[in-house]
Amino acid sequence: MYTASRLVAVIVCGLVLLPCGCKKKQGPETETVRAETPEDEILRVGKRWQATEEARGFQSPPSPISVFDTRVQSVVVFSRGEKTVVEGLSASEDFELRDGSRVHCEGKLEVHSRVVYGRRQGEAAIQLERPRVRIPRRCSGGVPPDASLSLPRNVARFVLRDDQLVAVEPPLEKRVYLPIP
Repeated sequence: MYTASRLVAVIVCGLVLLPCGCKKKQGPETETVRAETPEDEILRVGKRWQATEEARGFQSPPSPISVFDTRVQSVVVFSRGEKTVVEGLSASEDFELRDGSRVHCEGKLEVHSRVVYGRRQGEAAIQLERPRVRIPRRCSGGVPPDASLSLPRNVARFVLRDDQLVAVEPPLEKRVYLPIP
């Protein structure tokens, strides 16, 4: 009996202590780390980006313009979760006409461009699709040959490299967007 009561006591103690050893460890729960999306990466660098395109050249007759110098500045404002961006376009143009007169023109316009986020060879990338636009000109020094600057529809792809959105497609696209503080 002595060993039987001892055996019963050991079993009872074991049953009492058994739940104590099977508990989960107390402490902070592990958090799952969410992978950063291309949109997250680009917006982490900046929400406003700026690029400038320049064009200089000569035009042959019958054009009334002999020499032109055009600068178009694009400021793109991104918003998280949006499929479009607001693109502010500012144009500054200098013309030398065939009669020798000089004309300086400026114009501004805001347009909604479509944006698609993705990856290109592991880098965060975007595709910007700007519709065809006509920027009205305000000129001094003479009358411009056209009342507005026409920009064709533009589809371009950019990748995030360091703190720049660098154009990769189409091959002749020269814009590089820099973040604006």
